[in-house]
Amino acid sequence: MCSMIRLQTVIFLCVQFFVLNLNGQFDDSSNSTTCYTNKFNPEFEFNSNNIDTCVSSLEIKVKYQGKPVYAYWSDGEASINRKVYYSGSYQLYFLDSLKCLDTSVVLNITLKGNPISVYSQNGAEEITLCKGNFVTIYAYHTEEIVWNTGETSSYITVEKGGPYYAKSKSNKSCVITSDTIHVTVVEPKVVSVKITGDSTFCLNDSCTLEADTKDSDIYWYPYGNYGNKITVKYPGVYYFYNKDSVYGCNIKSQEINIKVKTPEIFNLCMITNDSGTAKNKLVWESKAWVTKYQVFRETNISGEFELLAELKGASQDSYIDTSSQPRSRPYTYYIDAFDSCGNSAFENRYYRHTTLHLTANLGVSGENNLNWSDYVGIYPINSYNVYRSNDNKSFVKITSLSSSVKSFSDFNPPKGSNRYYIGIDAPNNCSSSGSTALVSNTVAFGILSDTRLSADVISVSPNPITDVFTIQGPWVPKSLKIYTAAGTFVQQINPEMDARYHIGHLSSGVYLLEFSGNFRVKIVKI
Repeated sequence: MCSMIRLQTVIFLCVQFFVLNLNGQFDDSSNSTTCYTNKFNPEFEFNSNNIDTCVSSLEIKVKYQGKPVYAYWSDGEASINRKVYYSGSYQLYFLDSLKCLDTSVVLNITLKGNPISVYSQNGAEEITLCKGNFVTIYAYHTEEIVWNTGETSSYITVEKGGPYYAKSKSNKSCVITSDTIHVTVVEPKVVSVKITGDSTFCLNDSCTLEADTKDSDIYWYPYGNYGNKITVKYPGVYYFYNKDSVYGCNIKSQEINIKVKTPEIFNLCMITNDSGTAKNKLVWESKAWVTKYQVFRETNISGEFELLAELKGASQDSYIDTSSQPRSRPYTYYIDAFDSCGNSAFENRYYRHTTLHLTANLGVSGENNLNWSDYVGIYPINSYNVYRSNDNKSFVKITSLSSSVKSFSDFNPPKGSNRYYIGIDAPNNCSSSGSTALVSNTVAFGILSDTRLSADVISVSPNPITDVFTIQGPWVPKSLKIYTAAGTFVQQINPEMDARYHIGHLSSGVYLLEFSGNFRVKIVKI
């Protein structure tokens, strides 16, 4: 049993003090000088003036002597015996008939049993949660708390089912446990999607997606359409949302990945001057997905193109424009490539190449003047190289110029006939072109006609050829290769002096003989 604590005696002091009468109102004579007394001698049933307890409320009982006219507490409570619900400092005042005040000692109370208040967003203690959603649960207490999840914040975000509650931490080993909020997570059945058609289809085709449910309140993503069925024309991941009729949960259907066979953009690698035919040769990287190529050439109207040739098969990687006249002007081309759906990319027509065109004139001082146009379609072009051949010998690079320069004068050309062409140093990512170089048409000084360009070098006899032919010339070529008229390699022959070459096994048609990689001669097999 708790011992009684006697209040300390205080000395009488004269001060101005406002006094309450027995009706709880201020006395009109409260401006008079008030005295202090200790005649009521109040005592509390505690063994200390500082109460630290693990309860949420505390009963205070007071023993005193005599008959006070009035009594009240420092927090305004007028009842002598009372109950305290909050931690704090409390002091009791007694007043006698002479308006002398008897004060008790201060009673400091700390209550560590305050209940922990836990609540959810909607105030419910039993919560049903749709899978994928969450609910926030809050807790309030005067001390630090710890949740059964291990978190110590004033609120937690819950996504999983189970009981959730909080406990207080106390340095007096007082552990207060809150009420429990129960969370149940439900997972409605996922609705499937039926596909009519193929999920992978050609450009401009479509398929139909249909929700396997009778619910009409369906929202499709990414279309934003409502309804059980939609028609899909574009690639992407498609699914829909609807509400579960039991729990009201938003249900996401299975995802359907739609793929559209979009034709790839196709670009030429280069357009060069073919050494055998002296015609424009288009070179590109063959692609396995291509079913056919179409070659387009610009007409005499700017921006207008005509179909020049159609080549079937993915293995095609070059084409010789036999109708071109490279010495007369530059030409502009593009390639259209078609996939297995029969579609081609509209952008192909913008990936155009314009040939490098070389012209020449004799200067007043006997110099050979060269002028050429820009090659368009490869970026960046680093430099232009000038090549020269004297008296039908091999071409040799005589100078290299910045790509900003478009002319060159050869002031000291060697005596005899001289031929020239321009080559380009530029990036070339076309592996199928092999060692093919991007060069211009050839111009000549000291040569009367195009016939002399090849006639003085080497000749083939007979031509047309039934089976056997021979070659005549001032030198024996190091290599001899046979190509089709379209530039496809057929076979290689090792040249010998006065040799007779057999091609009876070849099909009838036009072929090109390439000598040492320098030039070609057209032959006809009959």
